[in-house]
Amino acid sequence: MGPEGFRLSHCQMDFRVGGNWRFCMSRPGRDHWIHGTYQEIAPPERLSFTYINDADGHSMLVEIEFIGLGEETEMRFRQSEFLNVAERDGHRFGWSSTFEMLDTYLATPQAQQ
Repeated sequence: MGPEGFRLSHCQMDFRVGGNWRFCMSRPGRDHWIHGTYQEIAPPERLSFTYINDADGHSMLVEIEFIGLGEETEMRFRQSEFLNVAERDGHRFGWSSTFEMLDTYLATPQAQQ
């Protein structure tokens, strides 16, 4: 979880509607703490949660939909509202990098088992 160059140094999850989560994405010289609450868990099609940066306290909503397409699954991802364009662009990089690493992992033999 997190963009390339970061590792998850802290992970706390109460995975249920109303449950809280708290992560720290770390790289040398930087810890990025975030937390939130699970709003909706509807397997296998939908997940939503609040996303709050500890640094500024700004709360956003992340919504993820999974659409089955036979042998494949399409994921639709939305996060809003951002404080400003710079924050939006930073999150775009972070999530894109995270999803690229997920794609790479899913292509490995251990993920296929």
